[in-house]
Amino acid sequence: MNHIENKTKLKRTLGWKTYALYGLGNILGAGIYVLVGEVAKEAGNGAIWSFLIAGIVAAFTAVTYTALAKKYPVSAGEAIYAKRAFGSKKLSLMVGLTLAFSGVVSAGVLLNGFANYASELFDISRYIYIIVGLLLFLAVAIKGIAESARIAVLLTIVEFLGLLLVILVSLFSADFLTNATSVLTSSFDGGGLSIFFGTFLAFYAFIGFEDMVNIAEEVKNPKVNLKKGMLSALAVSSVLYVLIAIVALSVIPAATLGESNAPLADVFKTATGSTLPIITIIGVFAIINGVLAQIIMSSRVLYGLSSEKLIPNWFGRVHSRFQTPVNASAFVAALMLLVALIFPLAILANITSFALLIIFSIVQLSALRLRHQIRLPNSVPIIGLILNTAIMLIQIFQWL
Repeated sequence: MNHIENKTKLKRTLGWKTYALYGLGNILGAGIYVLVGEVAKEAGNGAIWSFLIAGIVAAFTAVTYTALAKKYPVSAGEAIYAKRAFGSKKLSLMVGLTLAFSGVVSAGVLLNGFANYASELFDISRYIYIIVGLLLFLAVAIKGIAESARIAVLLTIVEFLGLLLVILVSLFSADFLTNATSVLTSSFDGGGLSIFFGTFLAFYAFIGFEDMVNIAEEVKNPKVNLKKGMLSALAVSSVLYVLIAIVALSVIPAATLGESNAPLADVFKTATGSTLPIITIIGVFAIINGVLAQIIMSSRVLYGLSSEKLIPNWFGRVHSRFQTPVNASAFVAALMLLVALIFPLAILANITSFALLIIFSIVQLSALRLRHQIRLPNSVPIIGLILNTAIMLIQIFQWL
């Protein structure tokens, strides 16, 4: 019996709490365990403000997303918003493919981070970790969104507890208050420009909230649950990120933190004097969560583009038993493997952030064009567009 069909619909199985935890796991796994050291290398103690500014930028975009997603609760949401706003299939296709590309590149970041953390546990080739890990994640993604979401919820709880553990042990470490005060008072010493350079990288750590709209077809009562789930996930992650930046820089100097392959694991070891690989293990689980979410997001984008007849029907084929876009999932996993094996972590994070800021700017413009169809003050997409553009210009200035 052929279990792959074009007409099978995606199944609505997610309530808002599961949806929020799925999104939170995607956000947390997408950055803080991997990039807190890279942000510290760029911004020094100003990394605290880099994460805060990045969270504010993400918040304006998230509010716009929720308004559009309520009107168009479908996969490949960003591409659909652009198509409805500007009536251009070419623009819609460009947005969708860029979004899928960002997911592939983001997974490359995470798979490299996964290999870094896992190598702390067992001295095995990073290539083996990347290949075997990706195949396992793909199998889970194809099995079904409900199964993937349940695993994501479990992993989210684990990684959330891991971050709380890092915060708690750091709070009780020697001279924490003195060190924390020094970090805060010197956080502007590197200058505002370094903070904004760090913001560009820190923005990657918030990536994940936008992926939530791409499983909108699998959420119960999307007009209510999309907004509750997305904003809850973003609020919790923002608070955690700022706290983690403060405690990490209070335990390990920014320059040292920036050279670490497993930064939060090193923070835990320094704060406790313990060699137990607790945070290393949790970091592995956190990154698994992020990779799984990127496979799901990218495959749903391709599925949505296929549904809109913008790319071949092959990408839209859904497994009649598992009700997941199996062809699209396998395709993006193959691309993720190539990207992870070829490019270094920091370059991949920069590419992902820049690509998504372009997408977010188009989403804000789409909201302005569709303002009569959605309930959203014009000030929200306008401010969001200005912030997105400013960060992109600053990054272009750094590259030049």
